[in-house]
Amino acid sequence: MTQRAMARTEWQTNPSQQAGKTESCCTPCRRSAPLGSTEKGKTMTASGNAIASARTFAADVINGFLEVTHNGFALLGLAVALWPSP
Repeated sequence: MTQRAMARTEWQTNPSQQAGKTESCCTPCRRSAPLGSTEKGKTMTASGNAIASARTFAADVINGFLEVTHNGFALLGLAVALWPSP
């Protein structure tokens, strides 16, 4: 297991770890605190929350649409393949 993976596992198993106090690994990490922690000065404004919510909603709608069309085409392909020939 790499140092980065061990640090990630430690974040998940050690909830008492304080935000911002992370061990450095061999490569710089994009995230310096465990998921779900809040650091001073990193809170989102109301407009930031609204934009993040809209982006999440739009991404969910797009992913749902792609799933439905993908499964629809798969079902159409099965129907064509299993249709009895005259």
